[in-house]
Amino acid sequence: MSDTAAIELLKRAVQLDGEQKYPDALTCYSEAIRMLLKVVKEIPMSEERKRTAYQQKITECMDRAEKLKEFIEQKKEACVPSNITLRCPNNYVIVVRSASHGVAQISNTCSYKPGDCIVDSMNSISCLTDSTECLIYATKKLLPQCNDQYSSYFHIEYDCIPISMDDTSKEYNICQNSTEITSDHGIIRSPGYPTQFQLTSFECFRFIHVSDDKIIRLWLTDLYIDSNCINDHVYVVDNVQTYKHCGLQRYAYPYLCSSTIIIQYLVKNIFKDYRGMRMYFEIVNRPVNDNCPKLTVTPVPSTTITVTTIEPGTTTNTPIYVLLGIASPTRSFQLCAGESYTIQCPMNYVIAVITNIFGVTSSAECELHDASKHCVITTSPIFLCGQTCFYMYPGNQLISSCNNTIAAYQYVEYQCIPIKTPLISPNTSCSNINIHIDRNGQFQSYNYPKLTNMNCTYHLQTKPGYIMHIYALDISLNNYNPICQSNKMSLIETTKNQTLDFCEQRTNSLIYSSCSNQLELHYMVMNDLQLYSYGIKLYIESQAQPFGWSCGEETLTTLTNPTIIQTTPTIPSKPTSITSLSIMTALDPMKYDICYNDTFIHTCPYGFTFMILNAFYGVKNQSLNKCEFIQNDCTQEALLTITQCQTDAPNCYLSYSNKRRLAHCLDKYADYLHITYQCVPSFPISSTSNLVVYDICDTNKQITDINGIVISPNFPSYQQTNKECQREILGIHDRALKIWINELAISSNTPVKSDKPDFIIYKTNNIEQTFRDICIDDYLIINTPHIAYIYCGIRKLSLEPICTTSVIIQYKTTSASNLFSKGFKFYFEWIEKPMDILCIGNPSTYNPLISTTTPINEPLPIWAQNLEVSYVLSKQICLGTMDTLQCPRSNDYVLFIRNSIYGVTGTGFCEIPSFSHCLQETSLSLTCTHSCFLEYIIPKPLSQCDNQNADYIKIEYECIPTRLPNHENPIDICASTTTDTIAIDKGMIISPHYPSLSSTHSCSKTIETIPNKLWMIYIVDLFLEAEDEYGDCTHTSLTIYDGKDKRIICGLQQPELVLISCSNIVQFNFISNQQALGYRGFKIYFKTIDVPIGWSCIPSGFTTTSTTAQTSLSTTVLPPSLQIVAYGGTTLHGSRHYCQFPFIYQGKQYTNCISDKPPHATPDQTVFDPWCSLTHNHDIDDQWGFCDIGVTDSTIYSICQNQLQTIQCLPGYVIDILTADYATKQDGTISCNYNKNDCFQSDASTIENLCSGKTSCTVYHYAKTLVSCQNRLSTYLHIDYTCIPNDIETIMTYDICNNDSKPSGDIRRGFLISPNFPNVKNNINCIYDLHILKPHQDIYLYIIDMDLDAPNLLGQSCINDRLIIRADNSVTEWCGRSYTNLLLKTCHASVSVQLIRTSNAKGRGIKFYFEFRQRSPNEICEEIITPGTTQQTLTTLPTTIPSRPDYFPDPSPYLIKTLCYPDVSALFGTNNFQCPSDYIIVIHRAFYGKGTECVYTPGDCTNEAENIYRLCSGKQACSVSFLNTFYLSECGQTIANYLFVQYQCLPTSIIVSNINDICINENNQLSPISGILQSTSYPSYTQTQCINITLSPPENSNFIIYMYLLDLNIDIPDVQTGNCTNDYLLLSYQCNHKFYDIYLCGIRQTELLFDTCLTTDKILVSYNLTNQNPQSKRGFSLLYHLLPTSIKTTLPSTTTTTLSTTMTTSISRSSSMSTTTLQSTVTFSSTNSTTKHPAEVDISTKPTNHNPNNKFLIIGIITGVIVVLLCLIVIIYYRRRRSHSKTIDEMPLQNRRNTNLDQNFIIVESIEKRTSIPVAALRGPAISSFRIKTYHEQIQIKDGAIGNSYEKIFSRFLDENVTEIIVQDPYIRAYHQITNFLRFCEAAIKSPAKIKQITLITSTETNEQTKKIQIEQLNEFKEHLRKTHSIELIINYVTGLHDREIKLNNGWIIKIGRGLDFYKPPECKLSIGYYDLDLRPCHQTTIDIFHTERIQSSS
Repeated sequence: MSDTAAIELLKRAVQLDGEQKYPDALTCYSEAIRMLLKVVKEIPMSEERKRTAYQQKITECMDRAEKLKEFIEQKKEACVPSNITLRCPNNYVIVVRSASHGVAQISNTCSYKPGDCIVDSMNSISCLTDSTECLIYATKKLLPQCNDQYSSYFHIEYDCIPISMDDTSKEYNICQNSTEITSDHGIIRSPGYPTQFQLTSFECFRFIHVSDDKIIRLWLTDLYIDSNCINDHVYVVDNVQTYKHCGLQRYAYPYLCSSTIIIQYLVKNIFKDYRGMRMYFEIVNRPVNDNCPKLTVTPVPSTTITVTTIEPGTTTNTPIYVLLGIASPTRSFQLCAGESYTIQCPMNYVIAVITNIFGVTSSAECELHDASKHCVITTSPIFLCGQTCFYMYPGNQLISSCNNTIAAYQYVEYQCIPIKTPLISPNTSCSNINIHIDRNGQFQSYNYPKLTNMNCTYHLQTKPGYIMHIYALDISLNNYNPICQSNKMSLIETTKNQTLDFCEQRTNSLIYSSCSNQLELHYMVMNDLQLYSYGIKLYIESQAQPFGWSCGEETLTTLTNPTIIQTTPTIPSKPTSITSLSIMTALDPMKYDICYNDTFIHTCPYGFTFMILNAFYGVKNQSLNKCEFIQNDCTQEALLTITQCQTDAPNCYLSYSNKRRLAHCLDKYADYLHITYQCVPSFPISSTSNLVVYDICDTNKQITDINGIVISPNFPSYQQTNKECQREILGIHDRALKIWINELAISSNTPVKSDKPDFIIYKTNNIEQTFRDICIDDYLIINTPHIAYIYCGIRKLSLEPICTTSVIIQYKTTSASNLFSKGFKFYFEWIEKPMDILCIGNPSTYNPLISTTTPINEPLPIWAQNLEVSYVLSKQICLGTMDTLQCPRSNDYVLFIRNSIYGVTGTGFCEIPSFSHCLQETSLSLTCTHSCFLEYIIPKPLSQCDNQNADYIKIEYECIPTRLPNHENPIDICASTTTDTIAIDKGMIISPHYPSLSSTHSCSKTIETIPNKLWMIYIVDLFLEAEDEYGDCTHTSLTIYDGKDKRIICGLQQPELVLISCSNIVQFNFISNQQALGYRGFKIYFKTIDVPIGWSCIPSGFTTTSTTAQTSLSTTVLPPSLQIVAYGGTTLHGSRHYCQFPFIYQGKQYTNCISDKPPHATPDQTVFDPWCSLTHNHDIDDQWGFCDIGVTDSTIYSICQNQLQTIQCLPGYVIDILTADYATKQDGTISCNYNKNDCFQSDASTIENLCSGKTSCTVYHYAKTLVSCQNRLSTYLHIDYTCIPNDIETIMTYDICNNDSKPSGDIRRGFLISPNFPNVKNNINCIYDLHILKPHQDIYLYIIDMDLDAPNLLGQSCINDRLIIRADNSVTEWCGRSYTNLLLKTCHASVSVQLIRTSNAKGRGIKFYFEFRQRSPNEICEEIITPGTTQQTLTTLPTTIPSRPDYFPDPSPYLIKTLCYPDVSALFGTNNFQCPSDYIIVIHRAFYGKGTECVYTPGDCTNEAENIYRLCSGKQACSVSFLNTFYLSECGQTIANYLFVQYQCLPTSIIVSNINDICINENNQLSPISGILQSTSYPSYTQTQCINITLSPPENSNFIIYMYLLDLNIDIPDVQTGNCTNDYLLLSYQCNHKFYDIYLCGIRQTELLFDTCLTTDKILVSYNLTNQNPQSKRGFSLLYHLLPTSIKTTLPSTTTTTLSTTMTTSISRSSSMSTTTLQSTVTFSSTNSTTKHPAEVDISTKPTNHNPNNKFLIIGIITGVIVVLLCLIVIIYYRRRRSHSKTIDEMPLQNRRNTNLDQNFIIVESIEKRTSIPVAALRGPAISSFRIKTYHEQIQIKDGAIGNSYEKIFSRFLDENVTEIIVQDPYIRAYHQITNFLRFCEAAIKSPAKIKQITLITSTETNEQTKKIQIEQLNEFKEHLRKTHSIELIINYVTGLHDREIKLNNGWIIKIGRGLDFYKPPECKLSIGYYDLDLRPCHQTTIDIFHTERIQSSS
């Protein structure tokens, strides 16, 4: 036999051995030895030397193989699932020391590496017999501690321990103390072990003594006694810890410190199978420096001593998790060598040790635990813990898997688990039982603790969006044997098809976390004769699914940059004339008031620049005042909102054209914009000018001129300095220095616009230097002897005068130039020092701490002693003084400023702040650590106080702790824990490895408290990567989310209170996408507070205007809906006051309204609202008012394109949407500012579906095509909402069926609910009369929640449920569901509410909110004249409508009806909107309006009438009451005088003969003219999936398709995103050969969805109905209607004699629809007034603020002259329209729709092509995600997939229109990557495309040699393409390139995550797939496909 193969195999074995692939190496060694033995046999005896050499090699290989075998046997690691066999020699037994499941960081590996997530799995080991072998089946296990991932491998470490001694003298009896243990090893047995088991009459003791230089190693090799550890146990007592065991056990004891250990043994129970105890010990040398304590050892007393231990970090207060009755958050501690820790859980809680880890560090020092860097091993808990546990780590744990190194630390994670929670399992035998878990509970098996035969399945379920954690309190089914056979408990994940079995788990531990809200628990006991098995006892807890919960699967996080649209201010074309001045100094400041709709234009003299010094908006105090600032006007700062006039230019064009609401001024519109400006020198106007320009870097000579200009090199051209330039400006002793920064434009990492310095450094002797971490590389510093002002970024501002004689200017720029970089220019001037400027001595020697610091011996405040957040502290700094804000304990606190104001006393003296002073808010822009030095030396004139100088500054601030008490560890947000929910009253969360951020992360934690508490979240420190150029946190961010609001933070943040939550749960999400150096990460402090009544908790960015405000916690910047209005008390009549939180009352701080009696209650008042303070300190100011806890003021937002806005209510309130309109500018400009003349289109139903009834929601504005606005894209989304009380404890609730309980006395509000709400109550007929309590009161009735049964079919009346409302002589009937909204308001009258429910009713019922509001006695209700004998009844009065209309059986034409106020047509339930029988109403537009007449005309003020959509849509008839006044909220509370409604009648399934299941055919040509398409089995819900059903008009017809939604009742959208995720209906319709998508889900009303554009356009329909619990869902029903493109209808002018006028235009159809006859029908009713309807009606524009006069024309004078005149007008108009249409027909392109109503809906013009999306409904299509013009396709290529060649992916986009291709891929470098590019080009050339040019954008190799090769290869290919295919290849090399995409000039964009290099490398050249890419396996990647005409612009 040849030895070649054996030698090659031996070489392979050595190679594998070196790679530490020991199992493979052992196999190769064994086979090589076998082959070599055969070779040796064949060697002739004559070649002795060769034979000897081979034998020697074989011996070496055998020795190595034996060592490998021994090592592998000792340390087993196996991929799962697999079998593992543990082996020991004869006379030895296996004792497992450690067993763990691991999740490998590196895929496809099966061995432990540092960084793996490992979980103890000792309970999976069943080696309990004296066998030399033990077979273990390692299964794949779901690990909740590792983010619910499945284990990759199973790791075991075990010892082989002798079970008998050859020398019997080394075997000892535990109960014979007379024999001294003298041997260095031996065995200790119990009496009669193992076959003659004996009881002990007393507790046996054995002592083992060794010298101090020795230690004892101990193994419990067998134990089988009773499992009751009180009467039967084995104790091992060390001087560090006591170990207790009972039952069936084998255990390897950890390191024992003591030189003397005590072994105690006691058994009092007997059983035939018991064996007793056996131990093995050995004595070895003690390691050096083992850190063991010098303590004595005493036996454990027989009676357990109760030990009271307080856990570090806790107080005597009850923990929050105990109040909630849930498990504690995962806590952790770390022990270095020689340290100890005591765990103490509260009463009725037990300890569950989650992780017990020993870690080895590379430095051998005790470092913070980091599993990614350290070599760690997890072990089972070293002892059983109850309520308390004591841990100590001596420092001698040897870790064999870490190269036999001693662990540097021990790390433990644990939870406290409740043991007394409600029992959720029935104590009955069963087959299938459903168990719902609201929050938590205890599950016990039947007859627990007695084992009973049974086979039962329990269906565990919690709330949607939640998961369940399963904790084992006791699982004992198999007498300690973990191999589950006849008895077991199985957890079955229904969504994963995965089963996990358990039969033994007797320690408290987390065993499973579910993937969804449903889980099956199967419990089977087939053998109940297991004596020491008791059943199962579990603790189950539900929690909201954590952020990024992958449940074992990889997740993909996509970050999307919203589009930012930037506008450029308009520059006037004709500036004012220019003059010149001989002596150039700063001109005097000037003031100007810009009235609304006015423009300010000013040009400074030649050589000067224009500068705005101050600006504010103002609301006139008296309406008679002129449009100018007058003292006592309400004002709000505006300087930071002005973006114009910010460069070094002489002119300024500033307009006030977009009205601004002022949060400071009760949300009123500003009447004017007041500015103070100045002209400042910019450059010398001649060579003889006195003005000198100094270059900062030209020289370092001093500047001694009295004025001058300092510039950066080459300004305004940017130039890097790379080093710091300095110039000193010397001045005059009696003067102050004034500096105006004409322009600064350099790089900055603080992009926030501000008129303050970026950083201030105070340089007093006794204050430590502040660390500067902004403006590092690029800055301008104005350095005075005592303060340095530091600037960077883009600025233009004027500095306050500086009191000094010398200033050093420092300037440095190192950043590369960008579009905005210029450098800087400033003008300086030494001005006369004002007499009131106080310069106190030498500032550098001034000690501000002398009078401000706390003496050393003064005690710390209680909050500082306990390391808590301080209450609000304040300082007052008078003019001419200095002071220091300081927190105690130095490094233990940081300081943040809450508020700062200037005050003018009026007396000229510094007085205690008072409301009588004139106050003006300011932003000091201070950067503080634990202290801040402030001086008020230079007087500050206050523009809002008649330019008087402020006498003082008042500052409010807080101190935030930087660490926790008792050195408790903060919580690492990325630490692996059993649950991400943290239920503690205060704590800290830090980023990984804080304060050094590294690597990439995506992790979360959630904090939770009890429902009546909220969270205050503080930033202690945060330094992450800054925002990108669009203001987005792209790479790294911390998101704080309370379920309603999101605050996304990045960059550098100063300490601040960042959020007061609006719920008791807050989630922190941290994402870091790249490893960036130099960032610290973050530290967040959180604590609980009581739920404030009405206290708003809003993240930054809230403002009632369209601008983005910086975070401010002052209540004045909160929108009205988030403030508590105060009334009574000390509030001033006629002024709007708001509560100020927090406030101090009687020395205590309050964050909510106080329910006790107010400070000065009136004796006659019996019912009080809660009250609050009007200032932050009631004890000083004594200002208070009652809290108005009713409906809040409304808030208005204008949301720009691709932006989002969170709209939010106070806790206990829900949102009521008043208006939601998409808007665009009439002139086509892009602006987000509301203007009454903008064009509006309502989509309130979509916003209501998303937000109504919720406390908070996020609204996204995706650009939407507005049909009513000439198909222009929306520029902003205008939302007006208010907040309605929903859950306020102080508001009483009344039962609609209990008339004995009614409001009385001073009650102002209440809730009205159906019986047992929100649970179902059937068979009721209740009437509740709600009467006003005082004269001149109105009742406002709001729907909070209404869930009544709807009719089964469209058009039917209410059947099972009927809600009947009688008010103001009108009757309305309701059923179904409704959004939160105002139902009605009475006029000095009462309301009767009747609820009728049958036995079949299923809905929850109703919940109303009502308020009694006082009406002025001078306001008189409109008198309603009604027939005196008419009885109030629900019987509807008949309306004359033909039984068979001429449009039967198709949809009606559009109908318009206007109701004039007051309208009596709806009295007593009469239907004033009615369709023929078997028809239903669809509302197209409804709004209230105010005009000069009772008819809509352009320019009227309007408000959307959302109640009409809800009241009438989908019904055959409805009664609309217009008897009460309706105030137009956006028009100064003007009263509407008409209600305009446009609607249509649609046929129902009763008369439509053509009804089809849309899923039957994939291609449907629609026929006849109209028909119904519905889901399978409609109106029953059937699980169905249909994809791409094509609908089209009949072939060769001239029809277009109108598509209506009749009914939709499927699963609701996702509650967080608003997207349709489970059930959905997708309609993709064509317009000019382009597809647009509409996604629908939830419950929607009848509406027009869209119409197609051309006769060839098609519709694709896909739907997905997969809900497992459909309940009352029905599916959907659509109606289509075909209309010819040639129809043309006109609307004549009519004069009618009716208050309620109906205008209809009917289209009668012939059988062929080839011709159409037009007829106009006008319906008359007899009253005595005249209404005029003009021929053209424009409802697209939504103006406001027109004549607020309440008078309107209802004068009934009808004359024949008017009729004749109007007829003439109609004839003239008709002829002109005919003439105009001819002109239109001659135009090459024509939109079918214009803005006007008659052109939109009555006139249908002939067209050839439409150029934009047609959506016929004015209200817009119902799209949950607000996306209209979006095309996005995504392809997911899985790892290893084949069939993905370039041809298959790209061929469908490479049509004949493609001539140019742009390939952007940074990795076309290596040879195989260039080959990929070549193959892509081949695919393009083979396609129909006519390629002329290919552009490649890539990057170059870093190595020069490989870079050269890359360029040569690409140039070679470039030349080939040119010569052979006439294709020009353009190659651009770009550094820093990252994105990968391919653009085709036909509009397609293909983005591949991996670029072109997504194929795996072939195994070899002769392998399948080497040439054919269709057969080449792929890496996992994602391909996104877009089209340029269907994606949003990024500019």
